[in-house]
Amino acid sequence: MDILIRGSSAAAHALAWKLAESRHAEHIYCIPGNAGTQNLYEPYAGQNFDHEIVTYDETPVSEEYMAQCAVSDGSRVFFFPMLKIGKPYSFTEPSFTVSDTVGTLPAKRGFYTLEYSREGTLTRLVNGLCGPAACLSLAMLKGDLTALLAKMEAGFPEDFVLEFRDGAAALFCAEGECGARIEGLDRLSGDTGVFINCAERRGDHLQTTGNNALYLCARDKTAELCMKKLEKAAEFVNIL
Repeated sequence: MDILIRGSSAAAHALAWKLAESRHAEHIYCIPGNAGTQNLYEPYAGQNFDHEIVTYDETPVSEEYMAQCAVSDGSRVFFFPMLKIGKPYSFTEPSFTVSDTVGTLPAKRGFYTLEYSREGTLTRLVNGLCGPAACLSLAMLKGDLTALLAKMEAGFPEDFVLEFRDGAAALFCAEGECGARIEGLDRLSGDTGVFINCAERRGDHLQTTGNNALYLCARDKTAELCMKKLEKAAEFVNIL
């Protein structure tokens, strides 16, 4: 299966990472891509592809809000876990519930990102995967993403369910001024992931191209344990 990712944010990096786990993803193309995924995808130059997934850059976060991703085959919609988005931490919050939102989604197959106020009011619907919500959702998703794409294209079977990892996931947003050098990523332990958001490769190092340079990602039994793990990881990362 050949897949085209459109975007250059952390969501595109997370998608390329998740797709690279699958032996069925023969070619992963990305346009325009970013420095974090150079070893995960191939530059797009008009090649044919089977699926296209759209991602969007993160909207600057000035306050906390809730978000969740969803996938639709054009008739049925399946939702990912509810997430609490903010700075510096974003994390899964499974106890938060909202009213039925299936009717708000267009009758079109694909991925969506829904954003809510803290009171549960739907404030934005994005046709595609967006920002930290995409990173957390893909980190918690179990199974082969290419298999999910194939079922979405054919129509989800009656017994289909989305499966997610036990526990929780959290992100830490590492910020810095545009043009700063990123150091210390090679010192992170294997249980902490990195999703590049705004950075480009300059010789032997990464340099920021925006304030929200990257996200550190961790999974554990609870969100609190994830954030403790991320606090330790953040000590190694310098954006100078």
